Amino acid sequence: MTNLDIQNSRHLLKRLDEEMIFLSSLMTQINNISFQVIHVSSNINGIWSSLDEIYKSLEKKEEKKGDV
Repeated sequence: MTNLDIQNSRHLLKRLDEEMIFLSSLMTQINNISFQVIHVSSNINGIWSSLDEIYKSLEKKEEKKGDV
């Protein structure tokens, strides 16, 4: 290998290392966003369950008023 080949190889390895660091940080961000989406989805499901319980409770109260 010539000196130029060695320099080019070092440069390419450095660029590859930079790209790997970038991809690693990108994967970390994707994992964080995925966790946040799961958390938000869980909260939304909880809210819908609470609203459903409130709605059912109100329906029962209305039925009792109608029976009186």
